[in-house]
Amino acid sequence: MNAQPAVLNAVNSGADSLEPLRKVGRELRAGYLNMAPGDEEHEQFAALWAAMEFRLQDGTWGAVLGPFRTTEDNGDLVPRTVKDMAPAFFDTWAAYASETTHPLARARLHHLLWEARHGTRPIEHLRSAVHSYRAGTRTLLTRAEEHQGSTANLPEPGGAATFEVGLARLRAADALVLAHGLAATTRRPECTDIVGEMIALGHAALDWKTPLPDVLTRMAAPLVASKDNWPALHALLERAADEYCGDSAAWCAPTMSGET
Repeated sequence: MNAQPAVLNAVNSGADSLEPLRKVGRELRAGYLNMAPGDEEHEQFAALWAAMEFRLQDGTWGAVLGPFRTTEDNGDLVPRTVKDMAPAFFDTWAAYASETTHPLARARLHHLLWEARHGTRPIEHLRSAVHSYRAGTRTLLTRAEEHQGSTANLPEPGGAATFEVGLARLRAADALVLAHGLAATTRRPECTDIVGEMIALGHAALDWKTPLPDVLTRMAAPLVASKDNWPALHALLERAADEYCGDSAAWCAPTMSGET
């Protein structure tokens, strides 16, 4: 299958600014609605739009939008899991995963293909997803720093610039957590490096002028599961306690005792 220019442009929309995948999905939806049913591009738009509508909940990826959900006997719409999608969707995802310049779109496509165990070497999809999530994290953090440092975007507490910077940092944290989840569950050698990046991001969050405790929570929660992470995590949490616990202990929910 060859990537069609109009479809690829939609997938790459916002690649330079690393727009959220929901916005990429809007571009794909628009392309889908503007094409005649039965055209090759129409089917590719549909498959890629579906990929951007998946959400991870309780360890399962499900498509949340109406056209990509199933109807139960009682009439309720429920998400379709990755393995419920048509095989042609997997072929489309694979074709565009290797072509898109949007790292988070590439990561999403490879992640879904890994979930589907698509192809003769599904582990390659996992490897590419981990790499792309990490690349997306770095780009988002760089963009956040550039945006905050621009004289045209001097952040005011609670202002639009502060919100955009915070949102980029949270999305970066989420991407890194997804990379860690894939690497840890398959014992990938790069997992050690990812843990180091998560700890470093947690420390960076403590240095930001605008506090963002949610980044600490997102970094700490998955690292608690392995005792190998505890020494570095303990140092991070001690520093965070000094910084935050006088005002709020909400971020302290993860514990290293295994208790909740």
